[in-house]
Amino acid sequence: MDTPHNFDFLRTGTDKKLIQQLTEYGQNLSTVGVNEIAIANVITLVITELQQKPVPGLYGLRIV
Repeated sequence: MDTPHNFDFLRTGTDKKLIQQLTEYGQNLSTVGVNEIAIANVITLVITELQQKPVPGLYGLRIV
């Protein structure tokens, strides 16, 4: 039986998009300085991206 891997959801490309956006935000924060609004924007971005990702199943996970 062919079981899907736990990390198949990472192949959608959203992981690369999220990493790219976080890198850009990090570079912008380092040049202009950190403030509360910038931190809140990064947190909002991460939460939004995570809500859009499909949740991987617990395929092959053995709970002992």
